[in-house]
Amino acid sequence: MEKIKYTALSLSEKVKHIRCVEKGVKRKKDIAADFKIPANSLTSIIKNKEKILAAGDNSCFQPDRKRMKTPHFSFAEKAEFFAAHLGCKDLKASSGWLERFKNRNGIICRALNGESASVSEEDCKKFLTDILSSLLEVYSIEDIFNADETGLFFKCLPDKTLAFKGDTCHGSKKSKDRVTVMVCANMSGKEKLELLVIGKSKNPRCFNGVKSLPVLYENNKKAWMTSSVYEDWLYKTDHKFQRKNRKVLLLLDNCPAHPKVLIQTLKAMKVVHLPLNLTAK
Repeated sequence: MEKIKYTALSLSEKVKHIRCVEKGVKRKKDIAADFKIPANSLTSIIKNKEKILAAGDNSCFQPDRKRMKTPHFSFAEKAEFFAAHLGCKDLKASSGWLERFKNRNGIICRALNGESASVSEEDCKKFLTDILSSLLEVYSIEDIFNADETGLFFKCLPDKTLAFKGDTCHGSKKSKDRVTVMVCANMSGKEKLELLVIGKSKNPRCFNGVKSLPVLYENNKKAWMTSSVYEDWLYKTDHKFQRKNRKVLLLLDNCPAHPKVLIQTLKAMKVVHLPLNLTAK
């Protein structure tokens, strides 16, 4: 009896075996003998019939492919898809292949940022050495907080892309559908205050049936931070720390919506505004 050699079958071969079994002309044992494969191998192929036929109909799988395991990273699988359409049959894409490809060609992932405002290096150094260092001696990292607004453009496209090193990236115009979120946390990162969300609608439809929100919510026509909204948030936050008998330092940027005239009336918080444009550093 001829000894059968165990070999890995390609996708096209497995599909061919399945089609022979479906004809019903020969027994499975005879079909296995004709193709010189073990009978149990044919049984395993039939068991995974639907998976194999689906893979055979998928243009991402080459006919001579022996494994149908999909990659963990879909972008590597997409590389094989394009390679197949370009007639490249030897490409074996993987996450490592993609990283090496980017390294060889000097491709990096960059954010599509606007031009940052200029700031004096002297002003930056003076603030760090003279002002900030003295404040850090008075307050512990648990009592030093930083707050800032960020726009949440929930209909925007991604702001990152692959580009060659040295190239300037420009993004498309952002969608105007947005909310503003005030984020505040302490220096150690262990304490995060309740988010302040500013939207356009006073009573959004998504609030229907909601008795309490996990955030503070305010509204105005442009969904922007205003002096009145900031003032209300500042007093509420100060009152919160006052009830806990805490003395905290709050660092803020020099935004026009952050007026300084009310700072002296606070009882639990000392508010310090960063010099103009220092956030770029």
